[in-house]
Amino acid sequence: MRVLVTGASGFAGSALIKYLVGINNADITAIVHKTPVQVSHQHIRYLRSSIEDLPSFLKGEPEFDYIFHLARIPGKRFGNIGRILAGLQGAAANKKILKVISGKECKTRLVYLSGSLMYGHHPGKTSVEADGLHPAGFAKYYHLAEKPLLKAISNNTANIVMLRAPWIVGKGSWFAKLYEEHVLKQEKVPIYGNPDRHMSLISVDDCAGMLWHYATNAQASGIYNIYTVGKLSYMQFLNYIAKAYNTENYVGYNEEKMLKFADQTTVDSICCEVVLDTQYKELLNSYKPIHNNPEIYIAQLAQYDNNK
Repeated sequence: MRVLVTGASGFAGSALIKYLVGINNADITAIVHKTPVQVSHQHIRYLRSSIEDLPSFLKGEPEFDYIFHLARIPGKRFGNIGRILAGLQGAAANKKILKVISGKECKTRLVYLSGSLMYGHHPGKTSVEADGLHPAGFAKYYHLAEKPLLKAISNNTANIVMLRAPWIVGKGSWFAKLYEEHVLKQEKVPIYGNPDRHMSLISVDDCAGMLWHYATNAQASGIYNIYTVGKLSYMQFLNYIAKAYNTENYVGYNEEKMLKFADQTTVDSICCEVVLDTQYKELLNSYKPIHNNPEIYIAQLAQYDNNK
């Protein structure tokens, strides 16, 4: 069984590689761009490449059974203009990838990791797969890259499983930047935006597990929402952090304060309220979570910091 992972050195990609190592008979190729691999595994083929070069690489390779597409083209320069250009570059690359894996004779299943920000800011509402898209924050630009994939799903021209994940909790990424580093430096838990909102969560380990679960168990090409905690109050999430880091101090940041250290797109992403539900409950419930208690999991993450 041949498996390809793009973005293999990233936050979700590293967790997926760790998970796949435990899968029997998996012949794994890991695509790495600029971020080096922190932990390398025996029997995995690591290749340095980019999304733009991926179509040419695929043409020269035997067919893969599964392609886990986790890489994005970053738009770090020129603000939103750079993000738009990155999204358009991603769309062009994805079109070329689809040409390689489309057609009745191709058996490759493409598993693409998307995000819940695609549904947009909907206070007090849950979002399911059939809901319309109103991309918020960074999703406005990621959506550009996803359009060819969404079209292929709609037209049933390729075998694509698109997973929309909520906030992915783990060491690194947004959780470290927004919360852990703040608590460790200031001994205060930050409250960003409206404290009365709700959120959905999944651990990075369970995100990896669900990528494999849906790749091998989803009956049809389509879009699937994934999560382990469907609805959690934002303040309860912050209380878990406070307890884990042994502090009773909080500090609030309204939009005006947040714009002093982040741009509008970042602020919109942080403050967006999306609560996920799914039309595919049986498939979701057939997955056994690794971390199904966010309080315990956040405490474990804090213990890692305390032991450093």
